[in-house]
Amino acid sequence: RDEIETYFDRTAADAWAGVRWVAAEAASLGGRADRLMVAGWSAGANLAAGVCLRARDEDGPAIAGQLLVTPVTDCDFERPSYDENGEGYVLTAALMEWFWNHYADPSERADPRASPLRAESLADLPPAAVFTAEFDPLRDEGAAYAEALAAAGVDVEHVSCRGHIHTSLTAVGAILSSAPLREEMARVLAGVLRERAAACTTCRRTPLIGCSQAPAGPEPAPVRARCRRRLRTASPTRCGLARSSAAHVLRSGRGRDAGR
Repeated sequence: RDEIETYFDRTAADAWAGVRWVAAEAASLGGRADRLMVAGWSAGANLAAGVCLRARDEDGPAIAGQLLVTPVTDCDFERPSYDENGEGYVLTAALMEWFWNHYADPSERADPRASPLRAESLADLPPAAVFTAEFDPLRDEGAAYAEALAAAGVDVEHVSCRGHIHTSLTAVGAILSSAPLREEMARVLAGVLRERAAACTTCRRTPLIGCSQAPAGPEPAPVRARCRRRLRTASPTRCGLARSSAAHVLRSGRGRDAGR
């Protein structure tokens, strides 16, 4: 189903069914259920966030992390980014209103399945990477979701992509400045998949991005969820991503700008 053309409850149910199926069939697909992540762009990021909420509330499947790219997180059209970026940047305020009108009735839009920012609690969700674009009507609700996750104690990396619009981050082969940002997304995904249960020798907690200090040898038994405690700053020379433009761990409440 196209998430724009069906009511949100059916779409959310489809996303949930898909994640449960992948978790159940992970071995037959050549994967591991304990390394399951969700990711999405725009309305897809809305579905990914909703799946994480439901997985938490229904005790699984375990989700290792979530990548949300220019996400739809709320039904509020009054944020400044709607005024600042409502025209001229491909995705317009009028188009977003059209999408919402075809997706959920006004009485349904505050449901966390449609507006995850309005969930009663965001605690105990998987670590998140949230990418927002400077010239996007959805910029402020994406930033608000990252801030709310951090306030709830979730490990979150918010990357504010300067000079970008809603559609440019996924414009493969068309917008060169978005390529490093997609590489960074891939680094986050790969880091989550490389996560080990052994504690980093610097921060003494489960490494979030495949820290280079994790002991070598056979991989330890899978863990159900990643460490959700706020991490202290580890030595930048001792964690695997310190040499990249990405932060070496997903830190609670730590946002930053990505240049043009």
